[in-house]
Amino acid sequence: MAGKALRRDRRIGRPPAGARRGERVRDYPQISIRLPLDARAKLSALARVTGLTRWRLIVKALEELAEEWTKGTLVSGLSAGAIPRRRILGARLSRSARAALAVSIVAGVGVAAWMMSTMRQPAAARRVLTRMTSDSGLSAYPALSPDGKLVAYASDRAGEGSLDIWVRQVAGGEAIRLTRDREDEYEPSFSADGSAIVFRSERGGGGVYIVSALGGEARLVAQGGRQPRFSPDGRWIAFWTGATGGEGFGEQRHLVSRSGDASRRLVPEFGSASHPVWSPDGTRILFLGKRNPGARWPDTADWFVVSPDGGQAAAAGAIDLFGREAFDNFVTPEIWLADTNTIVFSRTAGDTTNLWEVSISPRTGRLAGPAR
Repeated sequence: MAGKALRRDRRIGRPPAGARRGERVRDYPQISIRLPLDARAKLSALARVTGLTRWRLIVKALEELAEEWTKGTLVSGLSAGAIPRRRILGARLSRSARAALAVSIVAGVGVAAWMMSTMRQPAAARRVLTRMTSDSGLSAYPALSPDGKLVAYASDRAGEGSLDIWVRQVAGGEAIRLTRDREDEYEPSFSADGSAIVFRSERGGGGVYIVSALGGEARLVAQGGRQPRFSPDGRWIAFWTGATGGEGFGEQRHLVSRSGDASRRLVPEFGSASHPVWSPDGTRILFLGKRNPGARWPDTADWFVVSPDGGQAAAAGAIDLFGREAFDNFVTPEIWLADTNTIVFSRTAGDTTNLWEVSISPRTGRLAGPAR
């Protein structure tokens, strides 16, 4: 729709909608926002790999951004020199256009800076997003080292057509490339001492690999594993297996030792269990799950907490707090913050995806709203 409107205005050469009588096309800045075919392919491939729809929403939002510029309704966020000193009606960005600008400016790894500031500041302190990458390609999946000095992330900045794991100092400096493979590698997580990084790789059919934070040869520790997370003591790695973007059927959660020589499945009675997050003291694992194997998602679904040693999983109350609509979009926990006892998660509503946090009881594992 946006593309058709953009082509129509350019073909007949008329000013944007709402222009004054006598104003000419050249009185307004002209723009054509088109994603190259290879960029569209990369975003679509990433959406398939992660099971998320946010990249498709970004494409849609960019198309809407082009339409708003054509109509003369786009002003916010542009430099003063780029806009003629004339009246332009409706100087507001739509929700989806703001989402596209936010994602492109922060560049994915800025989320790590948000997490770092959250861990170091009181809950009531003002949080400021800091841009950490300026690559022309895609940078995503940020992970902070336990001491907050390093950030690992996935990027295709090398220009070879695939995502690799990179690491750099939070304070600045050049990024170091840790992996070099033709297949995508992403979802890094630091060990407790910061000496090693686990990640998901699509090489060899896909699985969890481990590599030194200084570089070297990566080693397979769990075939088919996704979203690996080191335990706070660095001895165990939590991960899950199954297809992404499904309907909540068949995902399984596992623990594997750092060496890879010992593993076990957790909550085998669940219909699905995925996206594990360790508690700061390592005594619980929070995860997205569905109790009844035969139930249709999101029936019997919730966030659950369970001991890494096994036992009965307890519902955290997320579905009651967020509602079924949030679970239709598979809202998942991302990080458990120690100093504030809060869970950070991302949530999609309409055309926007934002970061949220919600309090959790360190004693019972129950959530306490409202989310903010």
